[in-house]
Amino acid sequence: MRRARPALLAFLLALATGGGLTLAPVASPVQIAGIKEFAATIDVAGRYVITRRFDSTRTCGPGRRYDLVHTVDLELGRPRAIRVTTSPRFVGSTEGRSRGVGEARTTTEIEHLSKTNFCAPDPEVPVPDPGPCGQAEGDMSAAIAGVPVPGRKGVPVVLAVTRVNGGSLKLGVDGCELPVAGSDPEVRPALGLSVLPTRTTGLTVPLGIDGATLRKLKAGRSLARRVTFSGLCEAATGKGAKARAIGPDGQVVRDRCRVKGHVWVRIARDR
Repeated sequence: MRRARPALLAFLLALATGGGLTLAPVASPVQIAGIKEFAATIDVAGRYVITRRFDSTRTCGPGRRYDLVHTVDLELGRPRAIRVTTSPRFVGSTEGRSRGVGEARTTTEIEHLSKTNFCAPDPEVPVPDPGPCGQAEGDMSAAIAGVPVPGRKGVPVVLAVTRVNGGSLKLGVDGCELPVAGSDPEVRPALGLSVLPTRTTGLTVPLGIDGATLRKLKAGRSLARRVTFSGLCEAATGKGAKARAIGPDGQVVRDRCRVKGHVWVRIARDR
């Protein structure tokens, strides 16, 4: 029987709960009352766009305004074999990986660029264009995980996706700051979206189901979920405000970040 790697389980559950967990009992083949295992396949596809607006323009002063748009495309390629483990206190699976067919891809664009500068008689100064910020792609893996959440019944299940290889976005380039998006810090399990800037970076998406749903999944049947999200990057619940930062010359940089997209997943139990 192929078991999930201990490091993978630790990663999945830490993302699902927003903190760290000790998973030594899960890593060893112990007997747990009510545990159930079955062979299945997982398929994942989706796209989300994170748009972050930067605005340091001012009257008679150098500045620039632009949208930095990251588009993330996910495609596992075809259903991938996994093993699912459920119990009253835990849900987990091995990972399904694209392996050359399917990928996680991130592209970047600079949109709506405009600039301001000094007014006469003061001479204008160069205002550089932001970017380019590049693109990156590679194989992806997908798995499910879940642990109990205080104040909620059952074991909520999340999807965890990781880009496992490939290159990186252009980190450290002027104007190419990396955005992240997610649910309010108090929401569990947490929605956490990154733009997958390097290999081993990932995302977690609550699926709106609990472990009991998986335990009841009969042989030959499948379960599909399409999760959509939108809103401010700092709080998918809509809570949040426009961020403000200080630029290199001391001016206020007006910054707003929004996310919109969806992720689809299907888990099919083998006959």
